[in-house]
Amino acid sequence: MRAWLISNLASGSTDAETLDRLPALFPALDFVGHSRFPDEPLPPVAALRGRSVSLIVLLAGDGTINAAATLYDSWEGAALILPGGTMNMLAQLLHGPSTVGDIAAAIGRGDAVRETLCYVAAEDRRAYVGAIAGPAGLWAHAREAVRQGRFRSAWRAARLAWLRRFARGPRLRGQGRTRTAAVLLLPIAGAMEIACIDVAGWMDAARLGFDYLRSDWRRSAAVEISEATEATLDGRRSVHMLFDGEAARMRLPLTLRHGRSRLAFLATRARDDSGRAEDAQAA
Repeated sequence: MRAWLISNLASGSTDAETLDRLPALFPALDFVGHSRFPDEPLPPVAALRGRSVSLIVLLAGDGTINAAATLYDSWEGAALILPGGTMNMLAQLLHGPSTVGDIAAAIGRGDAVRETLCYVAAEDRRAYVGAIAGPAGLWAHAREAVRQGRFRSAWRAARLAWLRRFARGPRLRGQGRTRTAAVLLLPIAGAMEIACIDVAGWMDAARLGFDYLRSDWRRSAAVEISEATEATLDGRRSVHMLFDGEAARMRLPLTLRHGRSRLAFLATRARDDSGRAEDAQAA
């Protein structure tokens, strides 16, 4: 199978040694191209078709993977996501906590399936794992500054996020709460799960934290959950958001909708009917 590798050495756990091992780990793949993002652009679909590529292999963080998954949504090939970032949310969604070697072994045994992914979309942005709207999005700026070694900028960003930790967030149109600290949108089969989180002070935060530790945060009094295929956020002129951990500032009102990718992904971990990952491997 002809494959094209996309890597990002600036991502949290991508390194030159892992890149060098990939041909040996995946002997059935013929790597005909390698794009080192962001120094090199993602290859256009025409380039993949011109080289008869049928699989893109992504060893990068969630931001790079998200950009590639959106760009190649109309492409007829498939994508293999490997854990190469800090959070590796998309890799865990498809493979669980497996390492690159574990994933290679599963594919070698034939224990992989092709599946499409649900997503939450807002304008030209997509979240395949989840989107967060509200002041919580400010923490991403501090994280990126630390990753780039800009520690003074990281301190300023963290200070701003701390000062605005209980600031008023967006409102979900048609929902009873007049304020939220954050709105969490998770793509599941057929809809978005929408969690409106109202944390107005330390006491509310402590209660929510206790509920989280009991693995029962969805039942917390600070959380109101609904499901919809489309939702609108209202509020002031704009809102801080995270799409699969990547920061963006979006204008309000903002409409979000549920969708499903046309691009297929190789998965080595089964998922249940709700769209959430199961513990069993795919047969």
